[in-house]
Amino acid sequence: MENSKIKHIFHEFIQRFELYLGCVLFLAMMVLLTIQVCSRYLGNAITWTEELSCIMLVWMSYLGFAGAITTRKHLRIDAFVNALPFKVKKIVLILSNLINAAFAAMLISPMYNVMMSFQKIDATSPILKIPKVFTFSILPVSMILILIRTLQECARLAGEEEKTLGLGKPALDLDAIAREGEMERE
Repeated sequence: MENSKIKHIFHEFIQRFELYLGCVLFLAMMVLLTIQVCSRYLGNAITWTEELSCIMLVWMSYLGFAGAITTRKHLRIDAFVNALPFKVKKIVLILSNLINAAFAAMLISPMYNVMMSFQKIDATSPILKIPKVFTFSILPVSMILILIRTLQECARLAGEEEKTLGLGKPALDLDAIAREGEMERE
């Protein structure tokens, strides 16, 4: 029983680690920016917090791109796709994801080249002297994650039934909360 719970938690973490890491970066960024504002108000500004926060924002954004695929939160207009018959809709959604995967795959090499160009000139950030190769390493890594998550999404779409095809999970499931409230009242 305990072993299966640990496996479930590990599986859940692997499936959504981009979102968890993005949340940690967001919280750290908010703490740093709060410290910066308070220190500036007190007359002794801490300058390095802004630089680190910018790096965290970039990392959080690129991780968010990959994370949005797992929860189907990317923006798209569904009116045309929803009007299609089930099998055609499934094909269109899978084809759309394969195009996204191809785009991400095509960007891996150029993004890697950008990262390596900073390593060749030994570029660092101005204040903290963080190597830019580290800062920009999120570019190829995120494209690889996007590729993996998009292919996983294609496999998930291929196995879905008509009722759930392409539906995203709500960030806040109000129906589930209402059902839970009704059960508590009974």
